[in-house]
Amino acid sequence: MPLSTKEFAQARDIVGRALDQLGLKAYLYELEPADDTMKIRVECALDGEWEVVELGVDVDLLLRGMEDPGAQQSIQEQLRQAVSACLPPEE
Repeated sequence: MPLSTKEFAQARDIVGRALDQLGLKAYLYELEPADDTMKIRVECALDGEWEVVELGVDVDLLLRGMEDPGAQQSIQEQLRQAVSACLPPEE
């Protein structure tokens, strides 16, 4: 199912907010639609090097993330697991 421009922008915003909340020091990300999933590619700083991680997230989950706190939590947890090597140490 192709996403509208508005839906794609919303999905990008949801992913960006989730990554911001994780507290990564430096990162870049891009989204690419792929069938019923959205391929998310994250490049994050790890000890002066860049780590590249790709994961697929269900499109419906991303779109529900605008209104549904449970969907937002699920997205953030999937991203947390994917970029765990780049996360700052917990204090």
